[in-house]
Amino acid sequence: MKKTIKQILTIARRNNKDLLFQDPELYPYPEIPDSNDNFISDYAALAPSYDNYFVKEYGARVVEYDVETEADFLEEWFKDLYGTELVYLEAWARLYYALHINFNPVYNVEEHIKTTYGEHITENVIGERSHTKGAQINDDGTHTDTSTQFNVAVDSGEEKESAKQTDVIGAHQTTEGRRTDTDDAATDTTTSNEHIDSVDRSGNIGVVSATDLLNAEIEQKKRLSFFKNVFLVLIEEVGAYYDSEFLQ
Repeated sequence: MKKTIKQILTIARRNNKDLLFQDPELYPYPEIPDSNDNFISDYAALAPSYDNYFVKEYGARVVEYDVETEADFLEEWFKDLYGTELVYLEAWARLYYALHINFNPVYNVEEHIKTTYGEHITENVIGERSHTKGAQINDDGTHTDTSTQFNVAVDSGEEKESAKQTDVIGAHQTTEGRRTDTDDAATDTTTSNEHIDSVDRSGNIGVVSATDLLNAEIEQKKRLSFFKNVFLVLIEEVGAYYDSEFLQ
């Protein structure tokens, strides 16, 4: 059985189906950080318009399946599309994300730097410390104190020794007993505060003019229409062709 793309759209609408992408839940859409873009959901929101554009571009092409009923034909069509869509899904998703990144087209430098040092705590634990001092003996040896008295004789006027006294002090020892000095355990804690450096820089560094950058952006957008490129891949992958029988 042969059907043109335009006829397939008619069959799909009679069965309350979209022509190209089916239930979004059938597609394991890749997770892309900081992105909520989903081209499958965006297609579903405006499916009739996208399908009409697809038919406008490729409606005269013919697809052939070895089936007997239109229901079976539609099922084979969806199988072909779904297999292709799964193969290209991640590449398309990342391209769709890239095309939706917000940026200033006339800036060629954008830099955001943020350095953060979080709270840092350092603890130095000093355990209990004991200092033991052993017994000490201080030994004072024997020493002698001698004192001499002198008198002046009346008859001669000369000083003469009259008496001498010697005191002998015996040896003695002073003993200090053992003792232990103990310092309690202690913890020294050092806390550093959070430190943040932030640098934001954007603009044109002058290598390329803003006008040139804007023109490049315009040309890129003119050449690249996301869904138009997706539709081109799909029509090529399903093997649709022109048939003279349908062109008459």
